Amino acid sequence: MPSMDALRPNLRSHLAFTAASALLLMLMFAALRMALLHHNAELIGETSTGDLLEAFANGARFDLRVVVPWRRCCCRFSACARWPRGARMCCG
Repeated sequence: MPSMDALRPNLRSHLAFTAASALLLMLMFAALRMALLHHNAELIGETSTGDLLEAFANGARFDLRVVVPWRRCCCRFSACARWPRGARMCCG
């Protein structure tokens, strides 16, 4: 039986879980976007493949901003997170 220290979560396991969760959400959003594209296939008409790929990439970029709030994360660990209590934070 493994010891309790081996079962206790550490920083590496938390980061791996967070990265895996973000990747899974991105894959799920991409699958939903593909399903929506398939459902609306008759509306595509004369749209070129390049336009569809560009739209798919823009949607993936938006999903990345939703899944990974970089601005909030980076700001919390940056210099503005060390401002005195009660001061206006740069992240809002």
